[in-house]
Amino acid sequence: MNETRNRANLWAWVGLALSAVGGISYFFLIGVPWVRSTALPNTILAVAGLVFSVIAIARKRTWVTVGAGTLSLLLSIGFLGSVHVLMRLPTDQHIVAVGRDAPDFAISNQFGRTVQLSSFKGKGPVLLVFYRGFW
Repeated sequence: MNETRNRANLWAWVGLALSAVGGISYFFLIGVPWVRSTALPNTILAVAGLVFSVIAIARKRTWVTVGAGTLSLLLSIGFLGSVHVLMRLPTDQHIVAVGRDAPDFAISNQFGRTVQLSSFKGKGPVLLVFYRGFW
């Protein structure tokens, strides 16, 4: 009986560790383009952590297995939710095809003056540059 409890506790701790490593390591590996885009290895680790936690709770329901399973669930949901839901880019609804005229708009330039796209009509090509952040 004691061996079953110890084994279940081990599964619970492994599940918690996998969920934590899956969620936390994503932010250390964010510089790797395919990890940043897919989060596949981190998702696999987070889901594996959940599976281990469920197995631990199914084997023996103790405060360790339920507690570690709950933490594993919270970590995994937090990570998966943030990466696959909150960080998802919105879909473009106004895509302009190459070679087609862009819809008219007004925007502030680097000097704070409002410039309208239609004011450049017939004067040649227009290049728009959007900087991220403030410099």
